[in-house]
Amino acid sequence: TGSISTTMLVGVVLAVLGISFKIAAFPMHFYAADVYKGASTAVTAFIAFVPKTAGFVALLAILSLVAWHPGPEGEALPMPEPIFYLIWWMAVLTMTMGNVLGLVQRSVKRTLAYSSIAHSGYMLIGLLVGPSLVAHSGPGSEGVSAILFYLVGYAFGTIASFAVIGCLRDRGEEADTFDDLSGLAEKYPWLAWIMLLSVFSLLGMPPFVGFVGKVYLFGSAYDSGLHILVVIGVLNSAISAGYYLRIAGACFFGKPHPRVERVLWPGRRLGAGIAAFAALFFGVFGSWLIDAAQAGRLPGIGEAPAAEVRVPPSDEKPSAEIESAPGPQAQR
Repeated sequence: TGSISTTMLVGVVLAVLGISFKIAAFPMHFYAADVYKGASTAVTAFIAFVPKTAGFVALLAILSLVAWHPGPEGEALPMPEPIFYLIWWMAVLTMTMGNVLGLVQRSVKRTLAYSSIAHSGYMLIGLLVGPSLVAHSGPGSEGVSAILFYLVGYAFGTIASFAVIGCLRDRGEEADTFDDLSGLAEKYPWLAWIMLLSVFSLLGMPPFVGFVGKVYLFGSAYDSGLHILVVIGVLNSAISAGYYLRIAGACFFGKPHPRVERVLWPGRRLGAGIAAFAALFFGVFGSWLIDAAQAGRLPGIGEAPAAEVRVPPSDEKPSAEIESAPGPQAQR
């Protein structure tokens, strides 16, 4: 677990920056708004979640090469300082730029694109926390599990919101502006309520799963001593209320748009309803989902050193001597 070479350090930094394109994180976030707006709603919902999930899994695997090795007492040793501060500033700039730019958008799909950028910034905080290698430390210091749980909660809110947009048409074109959502509660109340549940979950309102995810994520960062980062994250979460409540306000307090019509696609409406219900259900009854996130860490991340039995030579007394063997990280 000593210092890594300069070549490997540069390689890890470049890999992190490259994968930031997949998760729409600073400085590779500029494409997201244009792609979200230009792609069809079904494709947008896909790229808002699947590449982000794959990107964070890849980041966890790469960072496990240079960080989170078990120390002499089983604790997780920190990652090298250059990588730590790179991810620290990426987290701050990603969630801040995502939330601030989301406030000035006129397109709902572009607004949700900047929302997706901000959520990547929140989850980058979990990378700084890392795993806990001590079994009795509890979930408060487990950043890897917090990321996995947060991804599930983010998926429900994102899929539900895009599914609602995909159910609306304005003169044959996909709905996109806030005017298209205006008065949705009066024309199609079921879709309006689904949109309300989804944006409340993305905002982090209790009792939705998004609230539990943010408490889990920020709590793990606070327990790990990242207090400044937690304050920045909470402030950014408050800023995001500006555009999330704007979406909800357009649905319930705007005047109905005469040209907007509902598309008779049962699959999209059913998917939106299931995702919105899941965001509420797992916020109230999601303790087992947290347990699943803790059990779903990547192999070798956060595992305590294993023990092996050494058989003594025949001239010694027949007794088994237990010795600690290096864990999978140290063997690298």
